[in-house]
Amino acid sequence: EGKVDKLSKEEAGKMLARISKEWEMYEDDEGVQKIRRAYRVRNFMEGMAFLNQVAHIAESEGHHPDVHLESYQFVSVVIYTHSVKGLTDNDFILAAKIDDLKPKLSKRHKPRVPAEDPSIK
Repeated sequence: EGKVDKLSKEEAGKMLARISKEWEMYEDDEGVQKIRRAYRVRNFMEGMAFLNQVAHIAESEGHHPDVHLESYQFVSVVIYTHSVKGLTDNDFILAAKIDDLKPKLSKRHKPRVPAEDPSIK
């Protein structure tokens, strides 16, 4: 892995605007900027199929997100660059590739409505 530059919060906010509005940017308890997206899929097998699709993309990119499947149908993907403890261009490239996947969502899936954050413009 070559040297990559950590994005400022402002730069990350601009990149966030280029991907699905269902991604959200946040800081973890240690102040590390990350992006995440949540999905409610139809069933357990669809959740596993989607996770495997994400894993295939991640492996081909050499960039591995944190992925979670909970309560059989709630999938979340968390992306950041571990080596810089923050966000880089590569994180948003991976997110855009994940956006191209079309998991079978539950009829009860509720798209995230982005909160108004004046620092992200």
